[in-house]
Amino acid sequence: MLQALEARNTCDLKFKSDAARVKGVSCLKGVEGLTVTPYDGSVAVTVLYLPFEVDQRLVARVLSQYGTVSEMRCCKYTAGELKGIFNGKRQFRMELVRDIPSFLFIGGSKAHIRLLLPAPYLF
Repeated sequence: MLQALEARNTCDLKFKSDAARVKGVSCLKGVEGLTVTPYDGSVAVTVLYLPFEVDQRLVARVLSQYGTVSEMRCCKYTAGELKGIFNGKRQFRMELVRDIPSFLFIGGSKAHIRLLLPAPYLF
């Protein structure tokens, strides 16, 4: 299945079997102008509206109640006059073992939680 994700200028390509995926990824990697990013079953968890002073390790520890955190980063603006400045979003790659609420209290502040399934291009 090939699904265009036009807002992200990308496509999601799924195969019926793991063998077909391996062969397909191998063939597509040689196409000029095409970036192939295989991904696993992890999700990207974006944490919003949390004060910058709240330690990233505390956020990861709270999120670990819902699964395994494998990567984390603080996001920055990528263009314009603010390029390179932190934008307040934090992202975590996780393997969820249970549902995560849409908001959590972390370090005494209410954080909004957003999931992106899957998240191949964020990390």
